[in-house]
Amino acid sequence: MQRYGAYKDSGVEWIGEIPAGWDVVPLRYLSSEYKAGPFGSALITSRLNDSGEILVYTPEHVVSGCADSEKDLFLPVERTDEMIQFFVEPGDIIFPIVGSLGRAMMVDLGMPRGIINQRLAKFKIDELILNPSFFMWLFGKSAFYEPYIDLEKRGSIIVNLTKAIVCGMPVSLPPLPEQRAIADYLDAKTAEIDSIVSQTERSIELLREYRKSVISEAVTKGLDPDTPMKDSGVEWIGEIPEGWELLRMKRIGSFAKGTGIKKDEVLPEGMPCVRYGELYTTYEHRIADPASFVSDDLFSRSTRLHNGEVVFALTGENDEDIGRCAVNLSGEALAVGGDTLAFTGHRQDGRFIAYSCNSKYFNVQRTLFARGGIIVHLPAGAVINATIVLPPLPEQQAIADYLDAKTAEIDSLIADKQRQVELLKEYRKSLISEAVTGKFKVPGLE
Repeated sequence: MQRYGAYKDSGVEWIGEIPAGWDVVPLRYLSSEYKAGPFGSALITSRLNDSGEILVYTPEHVVSGCADSEKDLFLPVERTDEMIQFFVEPGDIIFPIVGSLGRAMMVDLGMPRGIINQRLAKFKIDELILNPSFFMWLFGKSAFYEPYIDLEKRGSIIVNLTKAIVCGMPVSLPPLPEQRAIADYLDAKTAEIDSIVSQTERSIELLREYRKSVISEAVTKGLDPDTPMKDSGVEWIGEIPEGWELLRMKRIGSFAKGTGIKKDEVLPEGMPCVRYGELYTTYEHRIADPASFVSDDLFSRSTRLHNGEVVFALTGENDEDIGRCAVNLSGEALAVGGDTLAFTGHRQDGRFIAYSCNSKYFNVQRTLFARGGIIVHLPAGAVINATIVLPPLPEQQAIADYLDAKTAEIDSLIADKQRQVELLKEYRKSLISEAVTGKFKVPGLE
């Protein structure tokens, strides 16, 4: 990329050098009408309406970039005079001063009439000096001010931005025609990058769906497409190979509930253990390297999961979490934490059991029995009495071997695409930062 002919020190360490014809100016000299939202209980929910003509703007609107939500609240019309100073107008820039710092939204003519809430502030910029689109790339669409906010933010439990911090923000200021050119360039270039990111993320989703389908097909239909089939008698399973059985889990093995392991009993080293949360955040079908440890004494008193055995999570944050399971392939026994169910199969391949019990058809059963609110719980009986499609042991082993290889192949493709997304996002971030500080000259400038 082409660079400018000459550079100078910006005087701001995290901005670095800027083109010789640019300036760095505190926002206070480029803005006016700064106003933070109403104080205290002025906008408590009991004094607002679920519908109306005067929207109460929140940080959630700013983060989503949309002035429409099912949770929107509205100011009663009779309170207009009381809140007049907090009304927004087209051209106002509104932004969080608590919570989602570093985001912003410019109010335009198409947005609802409204006021800012307690967690927002607003100001106007001088459009004779500062192009709104260029400024939004600095203030609301990039991580440009992250270093400044990290240095200046106030508070410990809740961080917040004060008027002095906001108005003291340094603005890199090229001549107005260059501001417009940079904004137009970033609009086009980031749209191009975002499109590639979106397509790549979509391909990741498709690969994950394909992975699930490969597993479900293998554990219910087998590996030989020419094998004779029979009706399973279960609608969501369909046909299964002749010679396979439908059995209750309790018929093919034994179960033991996990032992409670408190958070402060988990150690950085010691005897290995597995806890329910790790079954949907850390492990995918298998436990190869234990992530948690406990003392020798607690290990000796705990339920054990031996190599080749399977453990189920009975608690989770949603329907996808509960009932998730993994087979212990670490080569050693693990202590099993609370809200779990350990399974020892009677002449079964633990890998096949884990693939089956994480598959689509098994998920149908466990979600039928899930109960609870934010934290969902699965009764142990829902797993113990669940139906599993079971081939003879040699076929279980063959299917497990096939799925080990196939899922590893798919996982590798997913990991490659995830790296592509990360690199594209880093490139996008770097591109914006370098463009708005003049590290290169955007195409089309003299």
